[in-house]
Amino acid sequence: MKRKEYWLSSISKLYSAIKTRWLHDYIKQNKIVVRQEEITLQEDFFGTYQTNQIIITIGSRILILKPIGGIISGAYGRIDIKGTKGTINLILNESAQWEYKVKTPFVEYIILDKHAFLEIIEELM
Repeated sequence: MKRKEYWLSSISKLYSAIKTRWLHDYIKQNKIVVRQEEITLQEDFFGTYQTNQIIITIGSRILILKPIGGIISGAYGRIDIKGTKGTINLILNESAQWEYKVKTPFVEYIILDKHAFLEIIEELM
């Protein structure tokens, strides 16, 4: 698989996990609304291309997952999660897993899963 296809596929897989597994029960209960919105990205290596960002709404609060790029130093891609209380950078590592850095005295990366994602929502909203 080519690098750009890998990047776009990785975004789709993450969004699918969020909508169909991690937030499914909350969506079904109408506690959370998740919608996708097409965006255009421009990268030197990939050129101009279309992908999607996700907008998560909980009451009046909004969280946006926006792809930043598939050519990132030390990673295979980055998606920023932005909420009213800040931004967290998700990094696609060499093992095809999404992870993020936590603020501790040491550099520590946490693999993104349902539990971690729910913690991120709580932290950023």
